[in-house]
Amino acid sequence: MKLKDFCLNLLTSQNGVQDLSDKQKNKFVSNIIVSLEFMLTHGFYRNQDELNDLALPMIMLLDGSDDVYEDESGESSSTGRYKYTQKNEIILQSKKIQCDCLIFISQLELDGRSELFLSKIKKEYEQSSERQIDAKGGLNRLRSDEVLDIEALKNNAEEIRAL
Repeated sequence: MKLKDFCLNLLTSQNGVQDLSDKQKNKFVSNIIVSLEFMLTHGFYRNQDELNDLALPMIMLLDGSDDVYEDESGESSSTGRYKYTQKNEIILQSKKIQCDCLIFISQLELDGRSELFLSKIKKEYEQSSERQIDAKGGLNRLRSDEVLDIEALKNNAEEIRAL
């Protein structure tokens, strides 16, 4: 089993729940998330499907609404997750790193869309230039507004936005 698969399986098995009383498991999950952050920032994830598979369990774990917190009397406390204490420090640090990872994933997605859009603009520009040159029968200097098909670019932008 690859490290990426192990990390993904561990996050998925958490079902979006962390238990404040299980310090060892929380520390282990935190270390896994630090490893995931390293793998994300160093290019171990190659495509959008892998990033999507990773994002969902991270979002569920980040949510924290199902996390198990207890106050001093042993009573379950739904507001306990909002209070910083030394006991929940590792969980809060873990959630901060999860936020960083999800922001990074979002940025990768935006960068990919930008790259796709720019490559489509370049392709449309080159095709329009070739058509214009063929129509004029020579290599005349062309203005950029004569070459670009604005309607085709608009359609390309709408296709990319739909991704």
